[in-house]
Amino acid sequence: MNIDDLKNDWKNLQPDNTGKKEQSFQTKGRGNNQLKAIRLRLAIEMVSYVLFLAVYYTMFDGDRKPLYANLLLVGSFLLVIIHSLTGYLAAKNIISGENILQSMTIYHKKLKGYAVVSLLTRTVSLICLLIFFVSSIGLNAEKNRMLFGLVLIVAIQAYINYKIWSARIKK
Repeated sequence: MNIDDLKNDWKNLQPDNTGKKEQSFQTKGRGNNQLKAIRLRLAIEMVSYVLFLAVYYTMFDGDRKPLYANLLLVGSFLLVIIHSLTGYLAAKNIISGENILQSMTIYHKKLKGYAVVSLLTRTVSLICLLIFFVSSIGLNAEKNRMLFGLVLIVAIQAYINYKIWSARIKK
């Protein structure tokens, strides 16, 4: 075989399009295990939040709580649900630049912003949950210590979430 035969074979070679099919398959959200895990977590969270919001008024005496406590609780939970949905949509549409470096840079910036908002919404929702349950309780020294302990647990949870998000962003 000489060089001219090789050149002719090279020109007549048909490209294999399986890579484009596989890439299209991945970007549509099917076949990506990470997106499946996010979707499952989102479904579990949404169902649990919606179920809680459906029964909190009767099961946890929401009718006896002040209006501000009910509004804070419902509002914060709705913000967490909306934020989770936007996070899933952002994870589903990673490609947004002309090349991979630009796409990754844009995604990194979005991920940092999402992490901050995620930490804030989840911490605020826990604080609003505490406000809801404490709003109709008469506080004394012992209950104040228990409330301080719960606030400390919320702070520790926020710190752990911060560490998790830092590791995700680094990765």
